[in-house]
Amino acid sequence: MPMWCRRGGYPALNCYTPSRYPRRGCQPESCSRLSIGVNSSLVHRYPFEPRVMSDGSVLLNAYGCGFYRVTQIDSDAPRLEHVYTIEVPSSADLGGCGIPVVAGDYWMMTVGAAFMLVTLDISDPSQPREVSRLPTEDGFAPHWLAKDPGSNRLIVGAENEIGGGDRMLMVIFD
Repeated sequence: MPMWCRRGGYPALNCYTPSRYPRRGCQPESCSRLSIGVNSSLVHRYPFEPRVMSDGSVLLNAYGCGFYRVTQIDSDAPRLEHVYTIEVPSSADLGGCGIPVVAGDYWMMTVGAAFMLVTLDISDPSQPREVSRLPTEDGFAPHWLAKDPGSNRLIVGAENEIGGGDRMLMVIFD
């Protein structure tokens, strides 16, 4: 079976995902340590939200707060590597990394189960690094972000199953 599948003429990342290939020889159910030294068997779970970077590679996050980079995407053998994991308290379980916003060299990410927003510097997509954390108000579990295209304002929506109720937050990105 090819590592890259096509449906309707378009590449489908779900045929080549971190959850199926987290590391050579490592099955998701038994993997307790990923190659970058993060103790977790859940960081690869539920990959989504791919974004094309300026170098042509693709970064995507997983709900478990692992970050992956896809390179050689136009070849018959694309490469997928785990490049970063957002550390979350053990009480956060999966972390709940949700819908990101990319603005220039920054990837802003909601981390619902840990009640915070995290910003990564992605100027080098092969080595993202955390540059800030912003805790949200008590009980507000952020899930998605949207950036106002004409300003530095972000709107933050809640993951209501975890907490947040019927409100939204506005954050200024400097």
